[in-house]
Amino acid sequence: MNIILTTALVIAAAVAFFSILLTISGKYFISYGKFKIIVNDHTQFMVKGGDTLFEALEANAIQIPVLCGGKGTCGSCKVKVVEGSGKLLPIEEIHLSEDDKQKGYRLSCQYRVTNDLRIILPDELMTANLYQSTIVGFERITDDIRLVRLKIATEHPIQIDPVQYIRLICPVFTNTKSSIKRDYFIGTYDSIQSCVDLYVKHVPEGICSSYFHEQIKLDDPIELAGPYGQFKVPQADSPILLVFDGNGYGAIVSILNYLSKLDDKRSITLLQIDSTEKSDLKDYTLARFTEMDLAWHRVTTTEVDDAFVDNLLTDCTKCFVYLYATKDRVKLIRKHLLLKGVKAEHLNYLYLT
Repeated sequence: MNIILTTALVIAAAVAFFSILLTISGKYFISYGKFKIIVNDHTQFMVKGGDTLFEALEANAIQIPVLCGGKGTCGSCKVKVVEGSGKLLPIEEIHLSEDDKQKGYRLSCQYRVTNDLRIILPDELMTANLYQSTIVGFERITDDIRLVRLKIATEHPIQIDPVQYIRLICPVFTNTKSSIKRDYFIGTYDSIQSCVDLYVKHVPEGICSSYFHEQIKLDDPIELAGPYGQFKVPQADSPILLVFDGNGYGAIVSILNYLSKLDDKRSITLLQIDSTEKSDLKDYTLARFTEMDLAWHRVTTTEVDDAFVDNLLTDCTKCFVYLYATKDRVKLIRKHLLLKGVKAEHLNYLYLT
């Protein structure tokens, strides 16, 4: 038995080693040459073969959002490839919806360019701008979530819609050799002061979040790109359910700010899913939005079942839902809500890490 187990472990280790070796050799040692990418039938450029589509577009000043940091899990970097796509990668089979696959989407952070491509991008990605900003304030909201305020150097107010996000190019700091790029939801935007507020959760071993929690200083320069994202406005008479974990809190603040400015008086249910007390945001949120009718629930993933959803919502059929959490949490809640009658077109979600 021990011999069989040892042999199996050796084989598994060998497979893993050669998979890594193939990935490295494909990126650094195999020469694919140059290939043409045509964007929206009017922009074209040559790119280095072997780079990911994300890297190729970024090298040509097109910033693709990637909320998971390029791990291939959030789907925010998906790009529609209409010519030259090829076979889906295993990770794309898992993380792209059936509808996305049918329409030709690829995960740009995973898919490597090995031939000419014709792709379609939303206009917002073609017009996203780069901005310089400085850190003008920060405060701790919970044990592991920090509010960071950035002042943007711009002569004109930026058009920012609810639940949009921006890319931060963090400066080089301790234990890093180069700048780090990460996308964060814009919690609030002050057009008069040209300031944005971000809510950054400290992710263990997360390079960018560690900077904001451990290395941050006033007046630090931060380069920004964006904004990105589209917001689906809820119907006027629909109950609203906001589901989130610590990483999605900025999106929730953005939605509440939007509804508050409209003087929206409907009842809103908030469901925070977290496995630790560190990120309890109830007191902070209720104190900030005192004029709104908010019902707050906080659970762990294991507490979510049909009975819980029944108690959470009295009428699921008209409910408008926004889900911003890790993929397993989003899929769990989404499954129960669909079973309880929430319309698929009323479920708006993004997978976060």
